[in-house]
Amino acid sequence: MAVIDLNTGSVSELNALRGGGMIGRAIAQKRPYASVGELLSKRVLSRAVYERIKDQVTVR
Repeated sequence: MAVIDLNTGSVSELNALRGGGMIGRAIAQKRPYASVGELLSKRVLSRAVYERIKDQVTVR
């Protein structure tokens, strides 16, 4: 599976992450990201969801 960039991935691509659920819109609304860890510091995702998707996303 390809790794999705948090800053350029579409809402549907982000929603398709294994274990994430319907998180695409929440991620897109808080762009831009400097690091994957900002999903937690910006309070976009819970730690449980973050742990399930963190290896599937990147920031370029």
